[in-house]
Amino acid sequence: MQTNLRTNLNHALFLLSFLVVFGPSYALNDSIYVNSAGHTIFKASTSSIDSITFYRDSNLTSCYGQCSDGYQCINGACSLSCQAGLTNCGGTCTNLQTDVYNCGSCGSVVAPGNTCQAGAITLSCQAGLTNCGGTCTNLQTDVYNCGSCGSVVAPGSTCQAGAISLSCQAGLTNCGGTCTNLQTDVYNCGSCGSVVAPGHTCQAGAITLSCQAGLANCGGFCINVQTDAVNCGSCGSFCGAGKTCSNSVCK
Repeated sequence: MQTNLRTNLNHALFLLSFLVVFGPSYALNDSIYVNSAGHTIFKASTSSIDSITFYRDSNLTSCYGQCSDGYQCINGACSLSCQAGLTNCGGTCTNLQTDVYNCGSCGSVVAPGNTCQAGAITLSCQAGLTNCGGTCTNLQTDVYNCGSCGSVVAPGSTCQAGAISLSCQAGLTNCGGTCTNLQTDVYNCGSCGSVVAPGHTCQAGAITLSCQAGLANCGGFCINVQTDAVNCGSCGSFCGAGKTCSNSVCK
């Protein structure tokens, strides 16, 4: 009788110590005890204290009670539970591939004028500009990046519409990579590719008959106005019937 009393007293003291450590508990039945969070504290198959089986998992020890929605018990602590592709950065589920405050890793902040692409901080250029080595560049006009990054324009040339073009001084025109004076060039008279035929010349951008010294171009013909009765002294000066022209004078 005395032995059973001592055993029951020890059993009661043991239960009291669990109430202090694990909080309020209740008996699910005669042998299973559960705390207020619904976690099993121990099972006792008999009244003997030696047969008690204890349950001490992470939820019961460090994550006492239940973690809030969106959290899970990891290594004995309630931690934010993020879906695949997101990372817990200071209690916020973050996409490290695009987040300007956590680019590539938590706390990696993107500076103004930049963006986060594929987890890397990248220069953000406005429409029409291209990132060439960390500088926003207009590939249509930039002599150091003409058409593409690193395409350098040589001296004497320029970048126009993204293509390297010859740069000609005022009064000259780029004809096939050569600076040309369209007013006098016999291979480009008035326009590129307009070739002057033999016996002609280019004057003021127009193809003109080229007459040797002492002859004048009269209507496309080289005329000696010193002796020609139809063009005596000047083109179109007609001496009349029965007259001649001598030294540019009708007689």
